[in-house]
Amino acid sequence: MTASYEARAFGIETGMSQWEAKQICPQLISLPCFGPKYEVIMINLMKGLREFVPDEF
Repeated sequence: MTASYEARAFGIETGMSQWEAKQICPQLISLPCFGPKYEVIMINLMKGLREFVPDEF
């Protein structure tokens, strides 16, 4: 789980389980994660960057 700045203000921390976060902040709104979708986006982004950025800096 990750935490927005608003959630952090209530004591929610990145890496905290959803159960723990709900104990601290019962009004917490939890959104689903779309890991595979973001993985495909990142792979495509890295492919595009490799075309324009040299391997050696």
